[in-house]
Amino acid sequence: MKTTHSLLLAATAALALTLPALSQDKSGSNITAGAKAEPGSTATQVLAQELFAIGKADGDAVTVLAAAKLAAESEPEAGGEITKSTGGDGAETAAEGTPPATATQMFDLALQLAGDDEALKGLIEDARAETGRGAAGGAKYWESYLPAGRWDRYDITFNGNQFAEVGIAGDGSADLDMEVYDENGNLVCSDYSFGDVAYCDWSPIWTGNFTVAVLNNGSRGNYYWLLTN
Repeated sequence: MKTTHSLLLAATAALALTLPALSQDKSGSNITAGAKAEPGSTATQVLAQELFAIGKADGDAVTVLAAAKLAAESEPEAGGEITKSTGGDGAETAAEGTPPATATQMFDLALQLAGDDEALKGLIEDARAETGRGAAGGAKYWESYLPAGRWDRYDITFNGNQFAEVGIAGDGSADLDMEVYDENGNLVCSDYSFGDVAYCDWSPIWTGNFTVAVLNNGSRGNYYWLLTN
């Protein structure tokens, strides 16, 4: 009898511990104020794309190599099904250009830019061999083409009390901005920096849906990746 009573008390206590989560107030902004975390694989990929754009524009093999090594550390995997909508005042036009570069393409360009420098070529080949295909469990990406004057919106669920990352990396042809809203319509993060690379991170209080908006404010369309952890 005592054993049965103890089991009932334990079960009641366990249920009680779950009640605060079930009755959690979800009416405010879903972001933990002041939360800090080490940037993850999404941040690494965004930085790699920024470096690659600089190296490509300058024709600098060393900068492109640095970008390739970063990109290969945790090369993103193609994401699965995702809820997406698109709209805006701009006309829907056919896709032009090419998607952002992969680590393999970055290494290839670094070799090309190295020219007749055999020592630098050797360093590039060694780096390619060392990094391999990248670490498992990296960022996920979704590829999209966004015409000028239009927006894409993605609905993504992020877990409560876990670091959330979102980034975009474009093909360099137009300015892209990014906004992140919680399920109550609160703006939790934004990046309006010039260019087509953007990054946001935050820590949700509870598990919930977030809307990631990508805005093309340029005069040309842009192939881009949406990246998340």
